[in-house]
Amino acid sequence: MGEIAEPTNCGLYFKVVKLAPSDRSLSALPGLWDTQSWDTATIHCNQAILVIERNIDVPSEPTLAQMERAMAAVKRKEMSIRGAAKAFGVSRSSLHRRVTGQVPMNAKPRPEPILTDGEVQRVLKAVDARTKRGLCFTRSELSMFIRQVVEESPYTREISATFPSVSWTNNFIQCNKSHFSRRQAQSLEVCRAKASTVENVDIHFNNLMRSLKAVRRSLPLESGI
Repeated sequence: MGEIAEPTNCGLYFKVVKLAPSDRSLSALPGLWDTQSWDTATIHCNQAILVIERNIDVPSEPTLAQMERAMAAVKRKEMSIRGAAKAFGVSRSSLHRRVTGQVPMNAKPRPEPILTDGEVQRVLKAVDARTKRGLCFTRSELSMFIRQVVEESPYTREISATFPSVSWTNNFIQCNKSHFSRRQAQSLEVCRAKASTVENVDIHFNNLMRSLKAVRRSLPLESGI
């Protein structure tokens, strides 16, 4: 509830809910609704606490049709971008991005991405290259690499000292999930134990002996004969 007048000992307050259009008792509080778009209202008092219930129409988001008409007016050179935005009730920056082809007509409002498309591809290319060589990124390594890409970029932008956060990195992985597969790292001792079976040792020994015999046959005798 918000304060609407000089408070009495008990206080004078209002809250936003629903109203009755024929109620004339609103005139009891001159000046309160002079700057408000009251559609319908009711008032009742209870122990010096005044409660006003009202219903205000909230402007809706510009429709696709509004944006199309604004774009048509600009492209026909009937209006400037600023004039068309004002005339058709759309955002000037949103109209500018659509007129210049930066975003498609039906693009939905969203925050500007921190990484450019090229930077995203650079990160994904590094992920794929390291994966092929068995040197997969950990989550923290991926975060550090993403920050490095942003810092080395020629594009100027503001990023926080904590960028990228855990949630940002998780969202990046989710948006590019075809490039990522989570695996639990194995202990080196476990890997050694699995590799050091009798069968594997015999295979490596036999391979080594064949290689040594081939080298011995290709070398001349020490006597020179």
